Amino acid sequence: MRVKIAAIVEETPLVKYFDLVSADGALPLPAHTCGAHIAVPVVLPDGSRDTRSYSIVNPPAYRGFYRLAVHREKEGKGGSAYMHEQLRVGDEFEIDAPKNHFELVSNAAEYILIAGGIGITPILCMASQLVMEARPFTLHYAARQPELMAFRNDVLGRCGERARLWFDGGDPAKGMDLNEILREWRPGLHVYVCGPAGLIDAVLAISSSCGWPETAVH
Repeated sequence: MRVKIAAIVEETPLVKYFDLVSADGALPLPAHTCGAHIAVPVVLPDGSRDTRSYSIVNPPAYRGFYRLAVHREKEGKGGSAYMHEQLRVGDEFEIDAPKNHFELVSNAAEYILIAGGIGITPILCMASQLVMEARPFTLHYAARQPELMAFRNDVLGRCGERARLWFDGGDPAKGMDLNEILREWRPGLHVYVCGPAGLIDAVLAISSSCGWPETAVH
């Protein structure tokens, strides 16, 4: 399907978000679910073409557009640089329908949502959905500094006291207290994590040592 860029917003000095709508206003965009992503075509510095997958930030109830957030990677291969430097409002391109390999289970009694950096994109979608459904959850979100935390105001505005923000200034010792967050599993409790590999690995290791079943860790 063909989409066009309706808006580009600088969320932080390193993160821009892009709102995509149907290029043909008569055709609605396919529905998506929390945790879904789409693949966007990019042109790399050597002229070759590739795709980059980005999670959809807006919850399924916010129909008619897909919001994608892109962190500009200084050491990347050029996909995020293309998104930041070359794309303009009104540009059009082809995408496939959203895919989801990070589905939010509907039968959980309670959720812990953990995000680091740009990993907030699918996690904010989940949190927004859980707020609308009045489901119990807590959200833990880490970044180096407040000014680098994408969607900080959205997180606080939607989640309120259910959200805790962590700022480590680059010092892991001041980071998220995962041992405390994950210390006790109980039936019906699920944890979702998205972010840097180190954060994901830590959640997997600590949840395992605390007796979490694999089926409750996403």
